Amino acid sequence: MTFLNVFLLGGTLAFAVPLVIHLLHLSRFRVVEWGAMHLLESLVRINRRRFRIEQWLLLAIRCAIPALLAVCMAQPVLTGWRVRAGAVSSSRVVLLDDSYSMQASNGSETNFQRGVSSALAILQRPPAASESAIVLMGDGRPTSDEAVRGVDALRKRLDLCLPDQGPVRIEASLQSGMSQLTHSTLPMREIVVISDFQKRDWLGPQSPQRERLRALLQQNKPIPAVTLWKMPAPPPNNVCVESIEVSQPMVGVRQPVRVRALLRNHGQRGYDDLRVSCRIDGEPVETSQLPLASGAEASALFRCVLDRAGSHVVEVEADADDLPADNRLACVLTALDRIGVLVVNGDPDPQPLRSEAGFLQLALQPFSGAGDKLSDLIQARTVDPTRFDRGSLEDVRVVILANVPKLTELQSAALERFVRTGGGLLVFSGNRLDLDWYNRVFAQGTNALLPMRFASLGGNLTDSARHASIVTRRFQHPALNHFNDRRNGNLADGRVFLWYRLDASTGINGANSSTTELMQLSVGSPLMVECRRGEGSVIQVATACDADWSNLPMRPFYLPLVQQLVLHLASTWDPPRNLEPGQPIVARAEATDSKARLTCPGNDVVDVPTQQSESQRVYRFDGTRRSGVYTLDVQDRTPLHFAVSASRTESRLDTLNDGQLRDLADAIGGSVVGSFEEYVKSDDLRRHGRPVWQFVLAGVLALMVAELFLARWISRDNP
Repeated sequence: MTFLNVFLLGGTLAFAVPLVIHLLHLSRFRVVEWGAMHLLESLVRINRRRFRIEQWLLLAIRCAIPALLAVCMAQPVLTGWRVRAGAVSSSRVVLLDDSYSMQASNGSETNFQRGVSSALAILQRPPAASESAIVLMGDGRPTSDEAVRGVDALRKRLDLCLPDQGPVRIEASLQSGMSQLTHSTLPMREIVVISDFQKRDWLGPQSPQRERLRALLQQNKPIPAVTLWKMPAPPPNNVCVESIEVSQPMVGVRQPVRVRALLRNHGQRGYDDLRVSCRIDGEPVETSQLPLASGAEASALFRCVLDRAGSHVVEVEADADDLPADNRLACVLTALDRIGVLVVNGDPDPQPLRSEAGFLQLALQPFSGAGDKLSDLIQARTVDPTRFDRGSLEDVRVVILANVPKLTELQSAALERFVRTGGGLLVFSGNRLDLDWYNRVFAQGTNALLPMRFASLGGNLTDSARHASIVTRRFQHPALNHFNDRRNGNLADGRVFLWYRLDASTGINGANSSTTELMQLSVGSPLMVECRRGEGSVIQVATACDADWSNLPMRPFYLPLVQQLVLHLASTWDPPRNLEPGQPIVARAEATDSKARLTCPGNDVVDVPTQQSESQRVYRFDGTRRSGVYTLDVQDRTPLHFAVSASRTESRLDTLNDGQLRDLADAIGGSVVGSFEEYVKSDDLRRHGRPVWQFVLAGVLALMVAELFLARWISRDNP
């Protein structure tokens, strides 16, 4: 046993106070001669022994009370038979929350800054030979590959860290911490979790099971001590820019594009005129003011024009609160001066509108067809199937097969390679299709391109009762979002006279789970389906692109429909530019390229060499742990931008209350602290043993009650 306040043991000398009083009381009596005393001498002799035992027992109790009270105040701790742990080296791992909610501030410093200071203070506690490691919970990785002695190296790494991650990865972080402890040979092991403990992370739908966390902790022998250190609660008011949507995935130079930003108010304070601004490449474009009530959401709409080809960074920022990480959001838009499209016309005709691709050509290049001075973004070129070869695919992003009967083996191989390296393919049906060839070559096997097999014909050209309409609904597919606004065209006006039924046994309900239905006919048959093939995408249409099988080319929505389908397929040519933390940055590389320079958030610059992917050479960077804009510079080429944005689930700032946090600690066998002083006290108790002052205090109270009853008992027998 040891004592945390050993100097208070001097208070045990207080036992002498009742002893001295007792002795002084004995010395004050005087003898009085009484004639009848001889009549009581026999009774006194009988009870003298009992009286003496009772008096000595009462004196012992009165002496023990102040002595035990002093022992209680000295805080005794049981250490058993083991060596005192206070001077034993330990292995400490700190799990530090670096989600962007930790940017919440009290005006002088953020919770993350407090967390870093607390982590360093913990790791600097003696003994100095302890092994230390810090795991950032945003990506679940340690700041160093192995535990280190001393904190100077950790401090340098933490100086480069920012709380800009999305939801914390609790289980992955704990596994990383346990792996650090596994290689330790020190007798004591400890894990400290420093976080604001947001409810969504710890109690939400994606939160880990507590039994699983406890099982992870018990895998390590000896089982590490766990401390949950809660940072101060973030401010109750928070507005975030939740998402950015653009009217189309790719835009032409000097063509207008609509940027819609969704804002959400998670706080209790409402805004009558919240200021929201939009910038492109750092230059202000437009500012709007909108009302945003507590718990509500609102949209800000901006009209932008990109004046040059290449990638552009669009930023939307709300002038709201002191949590800057979610007050702004960035996305990357790509502006093109042209999109190359190759149309393979399966039924050519000298008269343009009688040709299979006649209406299609007008929809792809409306300005050129009308003789307008404006230039078309889509530059379409039409060839016959006999003239289609690998060379035709140069400088092309999308290929359209318009009622093409079949392709040769070389043509099929070239088209397959084109799609799997990022190209887009749009396949229209028609009366000239060789169904056996399509189903055998394009719709089955490991090299299949089509989402589904062609089955039997449906509908009738002359019987209007057997015609089908297009089912209108709120479209979720990016190629059809344009038509959620009926002013852009009502797809319900379309009528399909004849179509192929698409066999879903290898598609939506079958083995190919990547197939998506874009559009459906009123008879329940799919009209358009899409699937990913390698790095590219394929859209299969069950009807023809001319006016023989439908009235679609005669409807006003035909032009924007064809344009949106082509723009969507063209967007798959380049790897995505808008990413989440942890997703790799990938960009196409030319054959002569060797390396590029990537500027990361915080102006860190790294060299990115080219590497061979499945089918082409690319630049690839896997270190997108931080949110922000990354810029890839390749010699003699326009810089490419990539926007990495954390999930906005961290914007809901409500945290675990004290009871919920204690329940969590109890479930995983840990303790809860809220300050460094509380941690020190908890750590001292853990190192030095089990406190027993509560039991000593209970003994003092029991002795006081016993003294009271014993005194009353003696006084009753001795009136």
